Amino acid sequence: MTYNFREHWNKQLAKQPDYDHPSNYAIDKEKLFPRNSKVCDLGGGYGTDSLYFAEKGHKVYLFDIADLSLEKAMAKTKERGLEKHLTTKFVDLDKEKIPADDDFFDIVYSRLSIHYFSRDRTIEVLREIYRVLKLRGTAYIVIKSPEDKDELTWLESHGKKIEEGMYEENGFIKTRYTKA
Repeated sequence: MTYNFREHWNKQLAKQPDYDHPSNYAIDKEKLFPRNSKVCDLGGGYGTDSLYFAEKGHKVYLFDIADLSLEKAMAKTKERGLEKHLTTKFVDLDKEKIPADDDFFDIVYSRLSIHYFSRDRTIEVLREIYRVLKLRGTAYIVIKSPEDKDELTWLESHGKKIEEGMYEENGFIKTRYTKA
């Protein structure tokens, strides 16, 4: 049986609060973006950080696997009159390439979304990020690490350890990376 990631993320997001304020990480990193950048937000969920970037004048492309998140992001985009600044698209990064030309984005931003793949697929996703970034473009990526001891204890007790830092839980990969 193949795991349905789209269904999983739609269910997960339905349980989460819909925040109206961007993450502190987004606020800090946006200050470093070149003005009027083309920004790729990979796995941006409800688009809270994407909307913040759009409000700052950037052209943002929000890619996510959850229909629910994309619908909510588009509704907020219309409410705020940001349709020219934010585009959403369904993308299954487990199977698909980033839907953009080579050297397209000034910024690729991914907060807590690319540690759900095998190591090989993560490498492919990182290659895709490199492919779509312009020369001298920047990627801002946040991934989970094993430093969160409570979460790691939970993973070890509820998931199957595949290899160091990689767990499988009901067909779903959760990888935790160290700096090494």
